[in-house]
Amino acid sequence: MGLRLKLAGAFIILLTGAVLAASLVNLNWTLARIANELIDSGNTVAAEVFEQVRAVLARTPGDPAEVLRTDARLRDFMRSARAFAIGIAFVALQGPDGRAIVGDGTTGGLPPDVRSIDTLRGAAQMPLPFQLLRALWSGHNYVLQRPILINDRPFATIRVGISTALFVDEVHRLVRIIFAISMVIVVIATSAGGTIGDLLSRSVVAITSGVEQLAAGRSEVNLAVGGRDELGDLAEKFNRLSRQVLSERRRWENERGGLFKALRSMTDAIILIDADATILFANTEAQTRLALGPNAGEGRTLPIVLGRSHPLTRMVEAALAAGTEAHDVAIALDDGPQHTSHCLVSIFPLARGREAAGLLVAMRDLKPVAELETVVEYSHHLARMGGLISGVAHQIRKPLNVLAIRLEWLRQDAAQNMPLAAHIESIRYEIHRLDRVVDGLLRFMRPERLERGPVAMADLLEEAAAQVSSSTIEVDCRIDGTLPTLHADRALLAEAFRNIFQNAAESMPAGGKIVVSAAHLRDGPVEVVIADHGCGIEREQLDHIFDLYFTTKPGGTGLGLSLALRAIDLHQGTIEVDSRVGAGTQVRVRLPAQSPARSLELTPSDQRL
Repeated sequence: MGLRLKLAGAFIILLTGAVLAASLVNLNWTLARIANELIDSGNTVAAEVFEQVRAVLARTPGDPAEVLRTDARLRDFMRSARAFAIGIAFVALQGPDGRAIVGDGTTGGLPPDVRSIDTLRGAAQMPLPFQLLRALWSGHNYVLQRPILINDRPFATIRVGISTALFVDEVHRLVRIIFAISMVIVVIATSAGGTIGDLLSRSVVAITSGVEQLAAGRSEVNLAVGGRDELGDLAEKFNRLSRQVLSERRRWENERGGLFKALRSMTDAIILIDADATILFANTEAQTRLALGPNAGEGRTLPIVLGRSHPLTRMVEAALAAGTEAHDVAIALDDGPQHTSHCLVSIFPLARGREAAGLLVAMRDLKPVAELETVVEYSHHLARMGGLISGVAHQIRKPLNVLAIRLEWLRQDAAQNMPLAAHIESIRYEIHRLDRVVDGLLRFMRPERLERGPVAMADLLEEAAAQVSSSTIEVDCRIDGTLPTLHADRALLAEAFRNIFQNAAESMPAGGKIVVSAAHLRDGPVEVVIADHGCGIEREQLDHIFDLYFTTKPGGTGLGLSLALRAIDLHQGTIEVDSRVGAGTQVRVRLPAQSPARSLELTPSDQRL
């Protein structure tokens, strides 16, 4: 469907909808007016009959029914109401037993399908005219009833019959007129819509042609669309856009050249290939690392240049087939006899979907990354050493201050020949405190060479759990039977887990249950989770639980978790603690399943944290 037809159709639909809505509103209003006139006529007749009945009973004593039945003026009035009131079919006065006192019988001569006036009143109150149109399209009969009470007891009912037959022709004529007017307006709208669509489409066709020329990118496009309307403004904006696009294209071409220069100078190997695995571009690093040969292998497919068995070729073919990305995938490259280098490869499709237009391949040598990790790791240990020294200084400074004060008091009391036993005892206690601090520091700082050997984690955990099990402490071990054997220092790990188990047991002074689970994760490490249901640890204390000498237990040394952290660190593992006050604590330890290539083992000549 062309734009002209769409514009004309939209104009016709909008105008037709407006005309239809206006016609429905007008029809509903007119039909409601007719219905309300009929209802008002019936209400007026019923009210006048009621007044006549009240006047007759007021001036004539005797039996009310007999008085009304014999009153000539009441009968004449009821007959005249049928003749002169709008739409009145009958007027009757009936007793409680349904027999007529004055007027016609029970139905007043109306058919048996007579309806209540409330049906017509409800239709007149509807927002749309459909129900009211059904009520007035053909002759229907309605009855209006008004009760008469004497001494608060039902005496009679005034029944007024209303017929819509007199208005049927008027309703038919009204509908025909509205339909005819609507059809005339629709015809006019169709003609006007076609004309307007033709005028608008001319300018749009010109703009479309200009867009096609702009997409071709040959030169600047200028549209000549006359008029000062919105389309004229659009044409002027398109001309400015054309000049801007041409300028942006030239700038993009310059930036593209600069981008390729930057890619050529990058230390990462960068290769751009198309959907057929043909090399389109390779920077200097890629040419050197992959030995692409003359012209960087450009114009030849990757399988031909590197061979189908090359790990990079297999990755590229898989990415082209699946249309997916790859991030930091480690591959090993054979750089010669007995020499292998390791790289991280990332692949990015140049278009979304399963059929990529090409791939951007980035390769990063892991050797500089490993060197950087070593520097960062060493900085981390230096930072931890600074925190340790700060904690030790704090622990030593307190007893030294007390010693200085006590010695001064000792000097003063000795000069006055006062008892010195209390001062000497306090000095002995502070010296003992210093000895414990230094002993803990020596335990933490002593040179440690890991005595590695095969360690069965299941046996080690069960032994550590048995040492804290008691009549009040239950240890539930849920250990995977397929745990790999670790190459680690068994004694050091056993001490670490004993300290963790001991902390869990001490957090439940009234007894409780410790749950131990161990499993071999998919990403490599062995994970051990130790959970208790003790008192938990305050949030502000969680950041300090591994600090040397930090403890919240009376008489505690503050060494247990610090030594456990050191042992896990020496095995290049991690330890995490999650705790909620009143709910318990969970300690998560992860150890590498295989001996790491680099170790932080401490020797007398290399003492680091």
